[in-house]
Amino acid sequence: MDKLTETKVSISLLVKILLFIIPIAGIWFKNEYEVMSLREDIEKLEELHQEYNIGVMNNNIYYNRKHIDGLEEKIKTKKDK
Repeated sequence: MDKLTETKVSISLLVKILLFIIPIAGIWFKNEYEVMSLREDIEKLEELHQEYNIGVMNNNIYYNRKHIDGLEEKIKTKKDK
C-alpha cells in the first residue's frame, strides 16, 4: 500500500508540474512568434522606407534639374541680348 500512495503522490506532483510548465511554455512560444512577426514587419517597413527615400531623391533630382535648366535658359537669354 505504501508504494501505491507514493505512486499517486508522484503522479499528482507530475500533473501539478506539467500544469505549471505547459502554460509557461505556451506563453514563451506565443511571445517568440510575436517577436518573429514584428521582425518581419520591421524588415518590410525598412524596405518600404528605402524605396520611398529613393523615390524622394529621384523627385528632388528631377525638380533640381528642371530648376537648373530654367536658370541656364535665363542666363543664355541674357547673354544673347
